[in-house]
Amino acid sequence: AIDYAVRAHNYVFAREMMIKSAQTIVRDEGLLPNLLQWTQKIPVEDSVESVDLRFWTSWSLAFSCRYQESEKEIRLLEKSLTESANLSRQQLARYRCNIGSLKVAIKTFQDKSLTVYHASEQWLGKYRRSADPFHVGVCAGARFLSARLQLEVLEAKKAIDLAKSLIRKANSLYGELWISQLDGVADRH
Repeated sequence: AIDYAVRAHNYVFAREMMIKSAQTIVRDEGLLPNLLQWTQKIPVEDSVESVDLRFWTSWSLAFSCRYQESEKEIRLLEKSLTESANLSRQQLARYRCNIGSLKVAIKTFQDKSLTVYHASEQWLGKYRRSADPFHVGVCAGARFLSARLQLEVLEAKKAIDLAKSLIRKANSLYGELWISQLDGVADRH
């Protein structure tokens, strides 16, 4: 439906469909290239919906290993958050939490292990009880990898157990791939 809407230049309908299904497209179905192609063709608006779409575009870029573009997109997202008067305090807090999770993930993908160790600790301390299980699982997974590299065996064990239980609750394709990677690292050490 999104493909047809984009081809027909019906951007209002395409944007609406993308916003409703962005989480599924990115987290659960693994259709990252599709989301990136669509967002490049659809004009961006100054709305709450566009903020949400920009967040998922950032995730798509990060999972596609396009870190510089993802970091640029995050800066634009943070700017949108400060300029948007349409977001409630609760929505702002949720976006800040999710952006923090994304930043930890990017550092992990870029292999900044010592930075990840501290960033994941701070994020988990602040958001663990209130965040979406997927984000907590990703940050706990990052904590596991960095703890292994820092030879913090007990911390690594706690982190991987937390990551696995929460990612499974989130029922995400990318979460399952993340857990498989973590299991592979854990089995080798």
